[in-house]
Amino acid sequence: MDFLLAVFLFIAGLGLALFKGWALAWPLLGGIACFATVALRRGLPLREVFRAMLQGTARVSVVLRLLVLVGLLTGSWRACGTVAYFVFHGVSVLQPHSFVLFAFLLSSAASFILGSSFGATGTIGVVLMTLAHKGGVPPEIAAGAILSGIYFGDRSSPVSSCAALVAALANTPLHDHVRAMLRGALLPFLLAGALYGLVSLFWPLGGSVSHSLSDLPQLFNLSWPAAAPAVLVLFLALMRVSVPLSISLSTVMAGVLAMTIQGLSSGELIRALILGYHPKVMEGTAILMAGGGLISMSKALITVSLASGLSGILKTAGLLRELQGFLLRVSKRLSLFQTTLATSFFASIFSGSQTLTIVLTHQLVGPLYEEPRRLALDLSDAAALLPDLIPWNLALMGPLAMLSVDAKAVLWLYFPTLLILVRLLGDRRKKGARV
Repeated sequence: MDFLLAVFLFIAGLGLALFKGWALAWPLLGGIACFATVALRRGLPLREVFRAMLQGTARVSVVLRLLVLVGLLTGSWRACGTVAYFVFHGVSVLQPHSFVLFAFLLSSAASFILGSSFGATGTIGVVLMTLAHKGGVPPEIAAGAILSGIYFGDRSSPVSSCAALVAALANTPLHDHVRAMLRGALLPFLLAGALYGLVSLFWPLGGSVSHSLSDLPQLFNLSWPAAAPAVLVLFLALMRVSVPLSISLSTVMAGVLAMTIQGLSSGELIRALILGYHPKVMEGTAILMAGGGLISMSKALITVSLASGLSGILKTAGLLRELQGFLLRVSKRLSLFQTTLATSFFASIFSGSQTLTIVLTHQLVGPLYEEPRRLALDLSDAAALLPDLIPWNLALMGPLAMLSVDAKAVLWLYFPTLLILVRLLGDRRKKGARV
């Protein structure tokens, strides 16, 4: 009963924070207090509660480091003119009445190549959002299209760590799993593309964008070396170099270019990396080039750390075992996918990250499956996608922070939503827990 009360208070706090626009750190702190109290009531020493929080945060240390790297990357790209280069030259090839669709398709391709939602968001996503701001496209719509494409690649790319994790947990060959995911993604992808094409007609890119960007060459040196950091990321992705290393090398290159071709001092570069890039003249187009840096990731870093600490308490105190018995009963009335989807929903709320959601869901529903390939596909369509729709989950919180938009963008995330709906509509209701 105390666990259910803590769950109710936590979810109510999250709902209130989203409704009021408060920082998610506050309800997460409240959730930590609630579940820590439950753990203490059940005999877990206070010292163990703190240790559980630290262990929970340590489990996502790799992701936290990646957030830091992406923050540094966005600051360096803005400082060296990479973002300005692609914004200036990208406008000339864009059709105003297909911008939202273009953003979806380009983000899909970039994420499929990079295999990383964070890497794609921090690079091509930032460029597209800058164009959207300048062209008058509502930021939540542009972000929804960008992130939909990015989540397609994050789920389906053969170089995605998410796909590799699911295949490893389900003990199925990665390439077989990728083929199954691509087949399953075809219809939702086409439907999402059609919807974004329709949205593009209602919210086109402003016709005066090209003219309004005419002052960019006066603000930046837009010669081809400014594009080199982005080209390097793409090349390293094709060479299967790890995302953290690719981002680090691109940041170093961008820093060197910022001091050589853009004329920044070492002090100005350091400020851009940490506090974000701020042009000397903050007016007109220059305002759009400002931002990025490590500070832009601060909210995401705090939120993810707290959410992961909360998941550590839940795991160490054994509180989630209460859900397992409930799921066994539910699985007798629902299909396997429906059971996995429900489990993923709870896991994504409490775990704070996509990786933990996948692992936790696998632990809870894995014993219900006899066919590894079906388990892998269901995990990809539920545990890997639902975190993309939870505003306080790292899978969405991080990209939202990079694009500087709020949780309203969730309403325009067509691809993950449609894929789940298509699976539910095509799912046959079965009795019994096993197939």
